[in-house]
Amino acid sequence: MMNKTLVVAAVVAALGVGYWYNSDESSRDGFDEKDISFLKQVPADTLFFSASFDPFPIKDYIDATPSSYTTEEVMNAFSAVDDSPTSSFFASLVRQYLVSMQSGEQFVKTFGLKERAKFVSYAVGMIPVFKVELADPAAFWQVLDTAEKNSGIALARQSQGDQTIRTLVVQDDANQPFANLVFEVEKGWLTIAIMPVELSDKDGKIALGQTAPKTSLADVTKITEMYKQYPLEHSNITYVDFKQLATALTTKDGNLLAQQLNQLGDSELNSELAAFHTPQCQTEVGAIAANWPYWIGGTTDLQISNKHVNMKTASYIPSNNKVILDALMQTKGVLANYLNKDDAILSLGVGLDVANVGSAVYDIWQDLLTPQYQCQPLAEMQTMLEASDPTALTMMSGMVSDLKGMSFNLYQFDVQNDENNPIKSMDAVFSIALNNPRQVWSMLSSMQPMLGQIKLPQDNTPIKLENTPLSMIAPNIDMMLAVEGQHLVVYTGERGQRAAQSLAQQDLTPNGSLKAFADYGAMIKPIMTFAEMSGEQLPPEMKNFEKFDFEMGTELKFNPTNIQIDYDLLSTKKPVK
Repeated sequence: MMNKTLVVAAVVAALGVGYWYNSDESSRDGFDEKDISFLKQVPADTLFFSASFDPFPIKDYIDATPSSYTTEEVMNAFSAVDDSPTSSFFASLVRQYLVSMQSGEQFVKTFGLKERAKFVSYAVGMIPVFKVELADPAAFWQVLDTAEKNSGIALARQSQGDQTIRTLVVQDDANQPFANLVFEVEKGWLTIAIMPVELSDKDGKIALGQTAPKTSLADVTKITEMYKQYPLEHSNITYVDFKQLATALTTKDGNLLAQQLNQLGDSELNSELAAFHTPQCQTEVGAIAANWPYWIGGTTDLQISNKHVNMKTASYIPSNNKVILDALMQTKGVLANYLNKDDAILSLGVGLDVANVGSAVYDIWQDLLTPQYQCQPLAEMQTMLEASDPTALTMMSGMVSDLKGMSFNLYQFDVQNDENNPIKSMDAVFSIALNNPRQVWSMLSSMQPMLGQIKLPQDNTPIKLENTPLSMIAPNIDMMLAVEGQHLVVYTGERGQRAAQSLAQQDLTPNGSLKAFADYGAMIKPIMTFAEMSGEQLPPEMKNFEKFDFEMGTELKFNPTNIQIDYDLLSTKKPVK
């Protein structure tokens, strides 16, 4: 049953691909002035919510970004589940989806979508709901007609006025109905919902927008309050509500999800939930959720045309747990300043003050053991934690306490058909931020005889690395070793040298935790050449990246009131030669 459930969820996710990136406006004002009438259909106690309040340019987005989908691999994955008519139905949907992704125009025409459409996804208790605006409902029904024909399944049909519904009954491994996958079109909106058969018709009507929830998101100020706290565009939002999850876990009727869980009649599930249905658990789990109330994300800048996408997003996990956030902030280390430049094709930086890792882990460990929980499942978790004393980690971190961070930039590389010397040229830099680089090098040299042959000049003159594993990878590349300020550096090439020398002016002030960047368009050609040389077969879809300048970057930040993850995507379609 689990396999089929995952298949259903995968199809709904595929049909709703991209709904999280739902903005083409940069204004942070006027949320209350937008057409957000669909919020009246969304229960205020939804576990998750994601929506575009401005139409998202689906057609342009697809045209301006490379497709990495492989029809054959996805179809094989579906075949691996089983060969039932239900799986064949889903496989047909996914095949049509993948084929249509060859162009934005083909995609929107195949599924009958508007070229610029609003999306919304949420939960009615445990019922996941996805809605999108349609331009041509007949085209979408044709997609289902094709899937029915290819699988031999006939969906139940129902029509009333402007509303048309088709329903697929999904069976479990014992061939018993366990969920209805419902497709509804009404007033220019497509709704897709997965409804467990044991739930009441009342919940199903809320999911399909036939009945309004008792309290909707339109009746509360939750989204407005979130926008006040975070610098996100007011044209889209995504969040997961941990407080609602805690309520569903610890009560029988505190929200719609709690009520539905108690309707399922699953004796094993009911037994597990009963352990949480105590006053102690309600108090203690509720307190945890109050400290970690939700996850929220959205765009901070989004510009899209049919040839260009520049998307910046940010997500946050806010917390009122000062102990854990302070501990995480203590671990921040040093990211090399050259990571901020835009001329690399691959970057990775890990800022970690190892001297503080042990104490940070110990503080978090102590916090998780305080207070002594009375809620049985939480108390059992604490018992397991007590057996995992972090003292050993504290001692290990002390051995490398000089380490503050490591950074790497690759500016350029090329390969050649020579198995003894495959790297033709390379520009790169790798650095380690240390309290005392020379002392650490001496320690490494004593542990590794090969390194013991290399003596660092007292005047910091760079020296060539010879007869080391690193130099053996590319014997015709001059790998240089140097100490620049408080950084031990290995580099090659002119840009690598300039980056290394820039570190002489950078002290060890903590400035970050994790940063990564990749320019796929610049890397794809040498990667494909290297794969051909080694006899490896890369998926044909990889060649799509040759048609685009495609860059992605991410950064993890520990802040005083939240954990933040930034994500950037830049894609430009190259002119056809």
